[in-house]
Amino acid sequence: MSGTIRTTGRIRAVLAAGLTLATAVATTNQGTTGLGNDIADWLAGLWDNIFKSEANDPEKEGDGETSSDGSGKGDIKSGDGIDLTDTETWPAPPGTDPETNQTEDHPRNKNQARGEKVIRDEDGNIWKPHTPDKYHPEGHWDVKGPKTGGSWQNVDVDGNVIP
Repeated sequence: MSGTIRTTGRIRAVLAAGLTLATAVATTNQGTTGLGNDIADWLAGLWDNIFKSEANDPEKEGDGETSSDGSGKGDIKSGDGIDLTDTETWPAPPGTDPETNQTEDHPRNKNQARGEKVIRDEDGNIWKPHTPDKYHPEGHWDVKGPKTGGSWQNVDVDGNVIP
């Protein structure tokens, strides 16, 4: 592993949101303080040190942090390798066609502010990974749209609704 720091999608999302906020502060307060610029520079350096070194790590692929199907995508159940701001790290939602799925900004403002994305399938359903947390020990998909009558539902990686 050669000293490379491993991260989860949540850490990436937090850093991306912090970088966005610090950049906004720096832009808003031009000339009044260098603090926003200092924070933005520090977060950008942290981002580069973590993610550029990770991207160049030849041991990353197949090291147990991506799905076992060999796709190089993250694992929904464990949350490893899932970046909520980058749908390229997600496997295709169950029962959808990866060729017709569209990436969109998350519909909620709070999630948009963090840079989170969703996938819209050809039937108009919105899909997003839900990584494990204290209420959901195993990651799953959240889906909303015509398939669910317009409300969010939890769906496992095999496409079964979780009660």
